[in-house]
Amino acid sequence: MSALALSILLSLVSAVAYAGGAIVQERVAVSSPSRSTRRCAAPAGGRRSD
Repeated sequence: MSALALSILLSLVSAVAYAGGAIVQERVAVSSPSRSTRRCAAPAGGRRSD
C-alpha cells in the first residue's frame, strides 16, 4: 500500500472515530439529568482586584 493511500485511510478512520465520539457525547448529554455548572466568581488567582 502506498504512503498516500495509507494516509488517506488513516484520515478516514480518524474522522469516523471523531464523529463516533461526538455522537456518543451528545447522547450522553441528552440522557443525563441536567445539572447546573459551577461558575467561578473570582479570577484564577483567587482574589478580586477592587
